[in-house]
Amino acid sequence: MDRLIKKAELLELVSASYPTIWRWMRDGAFPRPVILGPNRVAWRESEVREWLEGLARGGPKPRKARSRPRLRLRGAAAKSAEGGS
Repeated sequence: MDRLIKKAELLELVSASYPTIWRWMRDGAFPRPVILGPNRVAWRESEVREWLEGLARGGPKPRKARSRPRLRLRGAAAKSAEGGS
């Protein structure tokens, strides 16, 4: 049976912050967790190790997060941001 690892062990194993890992998961570049309960998740150790080995072999690298589009203000909010009344 595959061992499940918690978030703290995952962060130590991968050496990345959780927001970075979350972005990789969102982009499909990192293994998804197993949902154990309403507020509890874990990752299959074998999948995480395979992912790390793929990086070591020069496999696909996680993509850098795309920059977010700038918020365009309209109406009164735009005028107040520009210093208008």
